[in-house]
Amino acid sequence: MDSQLTLVLRPSESRLVFAEDNMKNTSIFVDGAPAYTIRTPLDNKTTEIVEAASGSVLARVVRRELRPDTLALVGTDGRLGPQVRVDRWLRKGKLQNRASAYFLGPRPDEQLLLRPHPQHRLALYSAVDADYDTQPMARWERTCTRSGKYQLSLLISKENDTGTSEEDRVRILAAFVLLELNLRLKESMNR
Repeated sequence: MDSQLTLVLRPSESRLVFAEDNMKNTSIFVDGAPAYTIRTPLDNKTTEIVEAASGSVLARVVRRELRPDTLALVGTDGRLGPQVRVDRWLRKGKLQNRASAYFLGPRPDEQLLLRPHPQHRLALYSAVDADYDTQPMARWERTCTRSGKYQLSLLISKENDTGTSEEDRVRILAAFVLLELNLRLKESMNR
């Protein structure tokens, strides 16, 4: 008889379930319905997060060889905004305790940061709650299915202002996908 670990989803969280553990080409489901698609053409020069129902591009990363990569996100008007350098939108820095973190957003007044987490791999915090003891605002979760395969989900807290709007959810999804792609690239180079 198969045993299965049952994880309880807090009502204050939304779960974005990845059809495949792939940051370049996969479908993402919310409440069992297709919500987003991540697509990357064979030339690997762009990655887009697309709304599954309408096909609208919500985020686009353009990879460049000689210049910095850029990111464009959908705005409140439903159109892609201006391209910003990825290294300015997701800035690497240090916390007061000298731990590494990525600060999310081009403006210094934004107080969100992504950092490595021993249990969740990556977790999003507000700057004041950047301690492992506090519940992250968003985090990866990897669960084992009955078939023995691992399924990746992004859990986003609904309790904070962040993650409640579609625009914020796409912004968080884009940040997690970008950092996860970078982590996997570094890991493959170290093998």
